[in-house]
Amino acid sequence: MMRSLFSRIFLSFWLVMSLIVLSAVALTATIAWERVSHLRALQPQLMVEDARSALKIQGEPGLRRWLSEAVKSDSDLDLYIFGKDNADLLGRSVPEKLRHWAHFPDHPQDMDHDHEGPSPQKTPPFDAAHAHGRPLAVASLIGSDGRPYRLVMGWAGASPMDILGSGTVLAGLGLLAIGFSAAVCGWMAGTLSRPIAQLQASARNLAIGDMETRVSTHLSSRHEEIGSLARDFNELADRLKSQMESKETLLRDISHELRSPLTRLRVATALARDEKGDLDAQLSRIERDIERLDDLIGRTLQFSQISSLGYPLTPVSTDLGALLSDIIQDAMIEAAPNQIDLALAPPPSIVALCGPDLLRRAIDNVLRNAIRFSPPGGRIDVALDQAGPLVRVTVSDQGPGVPDGGLERIFEAFYRAESARDRSSGGAGLGLALTARILVLHGGRAHAENRKAGGLKVVLEWPSRAPFTPIPFDQGAQASD
Repeated sequence: MMRSLFSRIFLSFWLVMSLIVLSAVALTATIAWERVSHLRALQPQLMVEDARSALKIQGEPGLRRWLSEAVKSDSDLDLYIFGKDNADLLGRSVPEKLRHWAHFPDHPQDMDHDHEGPSPQKTPPFDAAHAHGRPLAVASLIGSDGRPYRLVMGWAGASPMDILGSGTVLAGLGLLAIGFSAAVCGWMAGTLSRPIAQLQASARNLAIGDMETRVSTHLSSRHEEIGSLARDFNELADRLKSQMESKETLLRDISHELRSPLTRLRVATALARDEKGDLDAQLSRIERDIERLDDLIGRTLQFSQISSLGYPLTPVSTDLGALLSDIIQDAMIEAAPNQIDLALAPPPSIVALCGPDLLRRAIDNVLRNAIRFSPPGGRIDVALDQAGPLVRVTVSDQGPGVPDGGLERIFEAFYRAESARDRSSGGAGLGLALTARILVLHGGRAHAENRKAGGLKVVLEWPSRAPFTPIPFDQGAQASD
């Protein structure tokens, strides 16, 4: 199976060359066989007798007419008759080879017994293989007026090189070469142009907003570069569709998240205007909602910035153990009211490249999410370790966990698991989404799983050295209880 365009082009080229060579051999052999057959059927002695008869009956004019007709009827014959001053009767230039042959003695079988004495002998079978390089006939002709003539007959078509160099053969080979080349090039052009046209049409449909357009399975199942391009196109279309849907969901969720505090602000403002209302309580409510709006807008802008291509990340060498200890110390303030215990296993001395501010934000989001859903008096375990080139931070809580269908979606913007839909839990659903984006910037990923003993475990992992090569999804190390 040809798995690349190079293989197809390479094999097509040699197929055309092979067909041309085989055709040349076949055409040359056919023409050579016909010429040899014609040569075997040729009877030089009879032609000499015809020339003598024409000279005897009609004189030199008749001999000239006979020579002209003989030359026209058989282009493979080199036939010359020398007359006065050893010039050809038709005024043609004579090859030196034939002038040399003219001095050969007459062939015994070609001599006229009426003129030269010895009777004609029976012509032996003609050897075509030796026809080239020697005359077919050399004979003296005597006119009625006693004027002598010399006839020389040779064969122009006996050599294979003569056959290859003839106009007929060259024209035939040229037509065959053009025909084979046109057929194979047409096939190759169709092989390349048809799928490209399909890809072009699909790209145009995608450009005008048809998110359902895909390249056909027949094209995407091909095992060469075009098939790979078709599969990449389909994957691109899937991602664009997913991003468009995510964008629409994001806009819808932002609208919903903004509408709720704005509604509360409107109500609180109306109550504050009411002289019977508690002005301080309403102003406090207004202040809280303004802070929530500010936090939501800030997180949304932050999420948008980190999600954009080309977000600057300057990795620096960082002591991850010290960074994690600082994050936990800050989180203890939030965990203290519910007596939630933050337990950090003694971190190993791991120094890795990262964006420390971004990484602090990512880990802090996971810790705050764990604190928010942990029961009073619960425990959150935090661990840091390294597996080969990967650094891993694990945060395990004792909360309600997440339905299996939502384990991947909790890292989407504004997604809330069913058990956490209550607005009293706080947050806008952007914390874990920011964490996931920050890990992607580091070439890593964030994933979650429900603990067997109850609760949720979130694992953050990324390469410890730059440049940060993305981690294949099926190769990320899985933390275990």
